[in-house]
Amino acid sequence: MRTSAYQDPLAFQQRVLPMLMRHEWENNLMIGMISRLVAGESIPGAPPLPLLFLVEDSNCAPALAATLAGPLAMVLCRAPTDAVHELARHVTEQQAQLPGVSGPDEVAAIFASEWSARTSRPFTHGHHMRLFRAEKVIPPRPAPGGLRSATPNDVPLLNRWAEDFNAELKLPLTGAADVEKRVGEGRMFLWCDRSPVAMAGTAVPTPRGVRVSLVYTPPEFRRRGYASACVAALTSRLLDSGLSALLYCDADNPVTPAMYQKIGYEHVCDWKDFFFGENERHG
Repeated sequence: MRTSAYQDPLAFQQRVLPMLMRHEWENNLMIGMISRLVAGESIPGAPPLPLLFLVEDSNCAPALAATLAGPLAMVLCRAPTDAVHELARHVTEQQAQLPGVSGPDEVAAIFASEWSARTSRPFTHGHHMRLFRAEKVIPPRPAPGGLRSATPNDVPLLNRWAEDFNAELKLPLTGAADVEKRVGEGRMFLWCDRSPVAMAGTAVPTPRGVRVSLVYTPPEFRRRGYASACVAALTSRLLDSGLSALLYCDADNPVTPAMYQKIGYEHVCDWKDFFFGENERHG
């Protein structure tokens, strides 16, 4: 096996996309990230130059793709164990600066262990997320209000809520900078009961699906069914447009996975983050 580093996002996309599309839902983060790079978009909190790696097997076929183009960690796709070891060998020998690794749970864990062994530096467990997919919506119990698209006038409120969302999940606050762009592209929504009480957005779509994200209800409006109603209504819109709906939630939270399953989401895979050394974000 061998690892190659790419400078050109388009060349990287052309080489790895067929492999990533075999597990499109699981690879939605990486597919969307590469699409943004190809389009020339800046990603808040990203390193100045994205790190794009491809591990090929002995037949020169793609075996593993990895991208570091966001603020949290290098993202991996599912891959054979020997491909993960090869990537860890390459990035440690190249002394690539990695804040951490993120990917399907067992793949991310293998890389973190190998990286730690090669660098003699510790790693810590970060987020444990659960990826869900919906092909239908089971209507939740009715909640007062309705869904509407966010407007530029909503940006200050959405930014505050995005910061609160990131703080609760211990994410970097750079994510809030993305809100205005999403509003301009029609990818932010509010559930309003006379006034806004919950929000949800969508990520950059993959060819056949789109991920619901930034689902947030301020504490004073919780336990009234607003979040379920908001996500169900937005999911219905996505399905009506012909796309599958995806979302991540905190696997360690006993409430949110059950809430999404009740409205029709089904488990795809578990996803884990590991953070490295002084870049650990959960201390």
